[in-house]
Amino acid sequence: MSFFCFLLLRLYRLSYHDFWYDEIGTIKYAYYPWRTWNAPLYWIMLHFWIKIFRISEFSLRFPSLIFSFLSIIAVFFLGKALFSKKVGLLASIFMGISPFHLWYAQEARDYSMLLFWGTLSSYLLFRAIRKGELKLWVIFTIVSLAGLYTYSRKQILCTIL
Repeated sequence: MSFFCFLLLRLYRLSYHDFWYDEIGTIKYAYYPWRTWNAPLYWIMLHFWIKIFRISEFSLRFPSLIFSFLSIIAVFFLGKALFSKKVGLLASIFMGISPFHLWYAQEARDYSMLLFWGTLSSYLLFRAIRKGELKLWVIFTIVSLAGLYTYSRKQILCTIL
């Protein structure tokens, strides 16, 4: 039930504000994802997204909303794996109502996608270390690469790990 409320919070007034400066840049990058110095995964995904759903405040911000919501679910599983189901639930609640997380969930930028890949990568790393299965290591590697191809400065996080 709480996850549904978090989704509604992100949907509420999704297209209320006009595009701002960085979001206008997002449109440019979405049209020409190969002409940006940024990591390309988000921009390539958005390139095909706008071909299907066109450009509006709602449609351009919706992918961020999806990745933001998926990040909450990933935080739940990470907290559950590291500590307990109760900790996972509390962590997801705090993230679900966080004003910063809500803000970036409604912004047509790559930050929510990066958060999703980073959280999922952390969860998969923990599971791979714990279980030692090759399949988990392969999935962890793929998800980590998706994060690197989403946001170029994720390299710093990967170096720390």
